[in-house]
Amino acid sequence: LIIVPSQHMLDFLRQHGLTVKHQMVQEIWDYPISFELGTPAYHKRIFFTGAPSRFPFISDWKYQTPMVLYTGVDFSTEGLNIELHGYQKETVLLSELSVGGYGLVWPSDEANTYYQMVQPYKVGSYLAAGIPVIMQKGLGPGQTILKNGLGFVVDNLEEAVKLAKDI
Repeated sequence: LIIVPSQHMLDFLRQHGLTVKHQMVQEIWDYPISFELGTPAYHKRIFFTGAPSRFPFISDWKYQTPMVLYTGVDFSTEGLNIELHGYQKETVLLSELSVGGYGLVWPSDEANTYYQMVQPYKVGSYLAAGIPVIMQKGLGPGQTILKNGLGFVVDNLEEAVKLAKDI
């Protein structure tokens, strides 16, 4: 038996010689926590975790909807609508996310194929914190997010920002 995070990954592996007959696509991974979180409130902001060097769209974040960015690297937010936070341990990060907002799952241009095949860790973090996910159309768990009412799937960042601002 092989367990994969997306149909795209299973198809890729088959194209490259996988012969295992029994498989399971597990599109959403659980993120168990052992502490209490508050109930998220509605906030017009987008959370993102990641390094600006890996995700170039961060450097252009001039949208009206603010981004709360968690990263372990120095980054100048001058001229950007970004509230910068450093790396946080799990309990602190999930507690801060659970205050409310939207969790963004967005690939870098180079990583788009990768993000179509994998289960981004961010998805589990955002869902564990009780906030909805906004992700780019075509990413691994997108259909499961939509089918279960866990968030939104959009074509571009402008749509993501509009959702966070208007809903």
